[in-house]
Amino acid sequence: MEGLADAVAEAYTLYNCAGSVVLFVTTEKERNVFDQNHLEHQLMSRHQVRTVRATFDEVVEHGKRNAAGRFLYGKDEVAVCYFRATYMPEHFKTEKHWETRLEMERSRAVCCPSIAYQLVGAKKIQQKIAEPGVLERFVENSGECQRLRNVFAGQWALDLGPAGNEAAEMAIANPDGFVMKPQREGGGNNLYGDEVRQCLLELKDSPKRGAYVLMERIEPPRLRNILVDFKTPAERVISEEIISELGIYGVYVCDDKKTFVNEHSHHLLRSKKVGTNEGGVMVGASRLDTPYLLYSSGE
Repeated sequence: MEGLADAVAEAYTLYNCAGSVVLFVTTEKERNVFDQNHLEHQLMSRHQVRTVRATFDEVVEHGKRNAAGRFLYGKDEVAVCYFRATYMPEHFKTEKHWETRLEMERSRAVCCPSIAYQLVGAKKIQQKIAEPGVLERFVENSGECQRLRNVFAGQWALDLGPAGNEAAEMAIANPDGFVMKPQREGGGNNLYGDEVRQCLLELKDSPKRGAYVLMERIEPPRLRNILVDFKTPAERVISEEIISELGIYGVYVCDDKKTFVNEHSHHLLRSKKVGTNEGGVMVGASRLDTPYLLYSSGE
């Protein structure tokens, strides 16, 4: 968390306005409040940066961009807009919500993430980068390019047409080998197994099929470990066969001319029972875990 706090503080310093705040834009029924509070504490204790929390609805009601291009929330000038909302369609309840998000982006405030950076993380962009020749537009070194491609899972567009039809037929024949992903975040939206076959058959001639991306299903190594389960009080400590997913977090602060911060920040390891499709901790599908690294001499 320290690395994230340092990066947000760097953006705050670059904004260079004494008395301004970091605005945490949250959902109405925020379930991730504790890690957000930890970040708020780090910003104050390490950098003496004041934070303000507000739901997106409250920002729509009380936020505005003034004539000087500064974004204000109430009487506070906002140096950094830290978004923990605006990543799901239901967060945009009215046209005013869309207008407010655009006003924040057009203001002088640093947006974390910017609209462009948020779109780069979309499933469709990931699929396009996996296409031949696309990654090479952004990574000039051919060796580095190949190293990146070596860790890509297979991804295919499902647009109507020969290529999309071929990808769909491949998944219908072997639905357990693929995942269908819509352009959504927040968990609970992907299709697995027979859901893949059923959806593709239903959308055979529909342009709605193009709203999904087809991805090769990753099969991590299986391990046996101990899970602590608070949903079943009688059996809170359970020995299960599990699979894990390691997420590496980086921080990046830049403007259109210069990169100020670009480094590794922290990691998150989530483990879940074999056979569980979803991976979210908050929905109870997986558990927080700790990696145990083994170093081999000569490697």
